[in-house]
Amino acid sequence: MTDITELAQSLRRRAASANEFGEGLYVKGDEIIELVDVLDKAQQRIYELEYDEVVNGWLTQSTNSTWLYWLSITTNSAAKLSCI
Repeated sequence: MTDITELAQSLRRRAASANEFGEGLYVKGDEIIELVDVLDKAQQRIYELEYDEVVNGWLTQSTNSTWLYWLSITTNSAAKLSCI
């Protein structure tokens, strides 16, 4: 697994050095592609975690008494509703 922090810090150091000496910045295309790829993967994982928080949660139904239901939807879209 690629370390996003390591890639970003490397690019930042080179950019700062180039700025300090008024030079152009040479960056390997492979490093940019790799950084973008790992950022895309991280963004996808964040989305999955946020979606999981929204989908898997407590539902309540209020009639004469309160019933608690746990809704769990798996990655293959199977839903299970459990009464507690």
